[in-house]
Amino acid sequence: MAIQILYYNSLLAIFFTLSLTLQPTESDSLGMPSFAFSWLNNNDTFVAGEIATIKVIVLGTYDSGKQRYPFNPNITVNDKMGNSSFISGVASSFDFADTGNWRISFTPIMVGLFNVLITDEHFHVLDSSLHFRVTTGQMYPAAGIVSWKGGEDEFIAGTKAEVLILPKDAFGNNATSASEGLRFFNFTLSASSTNGSNASVLNVTNRGWNQHGYLSIEFIAATSGSLLLHVVVDNQTFQGSPLPFKVYPGELDVSTCIAQWNIGTKSFQLFSMMEAFIHQHDQYGNLVSGFYAFDIEVIEKGTNLSMPVADLQFKDAGQGIQSFSFSLEEPGNFMLMISNKEQNTLISNMPYDFTVYIGYCDGMNSIVNGSGLNNSLAGHVAMFSVFLKDAYLYPAPVELERLQVQIVHEFDSQILLPSIHIREAFNGSLSHGRLNDINHKKIDSAPIVGPKNDSAGDWNQKASAFDVIYVPEKSGRYEICIFCGNIPLNGGHTFRKERDGCLILKIPDRFIDRLQARLMYRSQGCEICTKSVKAD
Repeated sequence: MAIQILYYNSLLAIFFTLSLTLQPTESDSLGMPSFAFSWLNNNDTFVAGEIATIKVIVLGTYDSGKQRYPFNPNITVNDKMGNSSFISGVASSFDFADTGNWRISFTPIMVGLFNVLITDEHFHVLDSSLHFRVTTGQMYPAAGIVSWKGGEDEFIAGTKAEVLILPKDAFGNNATSASEGLRFFNFTLSASSTNGSNASVLNVTNRGWNQHGYLSIEFIAATSGSLLLHVVVDNQTFQGSPLPFKVYPGELDVSTCIAQWNIGTKSFQLFSMMEAFIHQHDQYGNLVSGFYAFDIEVIEKGTNLSMPVADLQFKDAGQGIQSFSFSLEEPGNFMLMISNKEQNTLISNMPYDFTVYIGYCDGMNSIVNGSGLNNSLAGHVAMFSVFLKDAYLYPAPVELERLQVQIVHEFDSQILLPSIHIREAFNGSLSHGRLNDINHKKIDSAPIVGPKNDSAGDWNQKASAFDVIYVPEKSGRYEICIFCGNIPLNGGHTFRKERDGCLILKIPDRFIDRLQARLMYRSQGCEICTKSVKAD
């Protein structure tokens, strides 16, 4: 019906135009020219954003000097004159000296079939003979819209999630498979948590166009939590991105569960408690809530005998975490096995080898002191001493390898590895931040205690008094933690030490004696840096 109305309107306009042409008017008597219009190169189909050009044909002679008004036609497209939601950039090019190249141009911006009406009341122009068609331009990501399929934005880890993209060109027209052809879209999907950390999306698959004119992308949600999905193509982001969504943990996967200890040691004092935490994970490493049953077994190395664990206790330690503890009542070397016997599956970091040694250290009664626990200058040797005591304040000797010292820079978490010596191993003292008559060879060759050190030799020597030597290279605050096996000293509290920077002075040798002589009278007990003082 609409097509018929359009057809009759066109006939009426043509008839009206012909009637104006055939009837003699005052303008004819003045020699007024007539005009005809056609598409340049007969092209009446355009891509949105292309320039459409109408060729103006002057019938007769146009003498601008004899005309009261210049030729200035109006362009109306689908009943909207000039720039509109259909076209923009309407312009004309009328060179009165060259009437053979008169043009009217505009930019189509909306997809569809349109009618053009050209009018000029001074020249009695009323032409509706032109029509044009507009097709969609190439996809413009910033105009496209991304959304969740069916509005579904909550998933279980391991399940498929699907996003839909409604592609549009730069003018907001819906792009289609016909307009895009075989063009390949290199979509990039990434996820982040609300605090900005990265989250995993797996098996991203571009499924192409669906029957409703959307582009479909599938992926597997892996990381649990409240997340944001970022959808990008050619470094451009779609409207609606990032998309908020939520992922819940999947089912418990015993093989990915992991046991963690608060103390990084595999040495445990006899009659102490072994305590650790089981982190319950799904297959993607997400913490799984609930209190699941695990089987714990202690096996003696060498005999492969299963040791009794009489006082084993489990406790809920937080969402997806449970703790276990039991007493260590036999010395020796053992393996810890945490599993689900029904599934015949061990958790990921099993078996766990550990040693139970005979010792009587009391963490509260033991003493840690020395200048190395106080403020000092970066680049200077620092030292402190450790005196192990039992519950009755008697010395509690242990092998050197049982003592662990962790020194960490608070700002950048840099770890310092100190050297630990049995106190009776050398004579000397530390004064003014420098080694005086300490045997430097023994210090250089002394074993360095670290979480992965397994050196032999002096490690088996027993003592209850030790010296810890280290050199902090950076200024700032350091945290010092000290353990005898699994027994934390100082009640488990860290020692905090400030390091101040100092200026580097490079003094030639020939000036050293002269400098010392001049400054000795002014020093008044202050320490003088001579050859060089390291600085941060």
